[in-house]
Amino acid sequence: MPASLLHELKTLISSLHPVVAVDSSEEERIEGLLRAVAAELRLPLFTWTVTRGLQRIDGQGMIHGTANPLILLRHLATLTVEGIFHLKDLQGHLNDPATIRAFKEAAQAFSRNRSMIVLSGDAVALPP
Repeated sequence: MPASLLHELKTLISSLHPVVAVDSSEEERIEGLLRAVAAELRLPLFTWTVTRGLQRIDGQGMIHGTANPLILLRHLATLTVEGIFHLKDLQGHLNDPATIRAFKEAAQAFSRNRSMIVLSGDAVALPP
């Protein structure tokens, strides 16, 4: 894993960037990179898929009710815990106005701490 990618992600998190988009379909490589960054920064890592919802990577289980993208984003906006949140399937849901608004509110909340939303997939584009 290139040290430059680790350094770049750590810098973005430390600079309070709330959202990063990674244009890649290699979920396992992205997750490996995020595990390394989370470990170095001592932040918990969470992943989200539309089938499993939000879950902490260390195996503490799924957070009930978060498989729905809108509910997930509303939940993220209220969190007080800092962490890295890898949202694997969100891209396809960022065309609904309510989901876009909830995404913006979560990003605004994350801009005040070291939490970060990481979107990944092919041709990832952030909503306007």
